[in-house]
This record gives sequence, structure tokens and C-alpha cells, in this order.
Amino acid sequence: MNSPLYRTAPILTSVSKRRRAVERATFQFYERVQKAKSDAERLAELERHLRRIGKLIHPPPSN
Repeated sequence: MNSPLYRTAPILTSVSKRRRAVERATFQFYERVQKAKSDAERLAELERHLRRIGKLIHPPPSN
């Protein structure tokens, strides 16, 4: 039980756990970035739509 491999096993485990945690955090970060981008696109679309409606409700004054 006192082999070199046995002594390094907990370190390897913690490294792989850290790596998985970093990968998960990175994935979640990129998911949030994608969601923020799509939210921004939807907001811009909504703003364009509201501007179009606003022009229909308040037509530019005709001279």
C-alpha cells in the first residue's frame, strides 16, 4: 500500500476534480455569454419593433 503510485493517487484525483470544476465553470461562463448575446439581440429586435410601431402611432409631421 505504500507504493509511489498510491501516494500520488489523491493528488491526481484532486487535479482531475479541479480540471472538471474548471471545465464546468468555463462551460457555464460561455453559456451565460451566449445567453447575454441572444438577450441583447432580442432586445435590439424589440427596440426596432417598438420604433416602427411608434412611427405608425406618431407619423412624422407632413409639411
